Amino acid sequence: MTLAVTFVLTLDTQYTVGFRRQCGLLGKKANQLHTVDGNPIAITTSIESIDGSDYRGDSVAGKKGDRFVYFGLEQDGNWVRRWKLRHHQLDDIFNGDATAALSVHVYLDKEVTPKISLAD
Repeated sequence: MTLAVTFVLTLDTQYTVGFRRQCGLLGKKANQLHTVDGNPIAITTSIESIDGSDYRGDSVAGKKGDRFVYFGLEQDGNWVRRWKLRHHQLDDIFNGDATAALSVHVYLDKEVTPKISLAD
């Protein structure tokens, strides 16, 4: 099954301060970064579930059984912070009711593993 997942990123206020900051999805082939302006950032990507236990896609990294999606915050070309949406969170996303598309709210704060909630 392949899902079009829209990640709606909300940064903790400590990360919205600063000039020329960009935040977004860090992919294997290309990053999807957007200017930080205090508003949520929406990024859509395709993620494929393989046999219900593994994941593939341009935004998926890591080895089998330990896949993840990276989000990053950069300023002037230097990384300020990275977050890792872990394999078990991908399981939660795919165990939902979505059949083709899904929105996932992602809160990026001081924790390395972001908090997520599936959109209604």
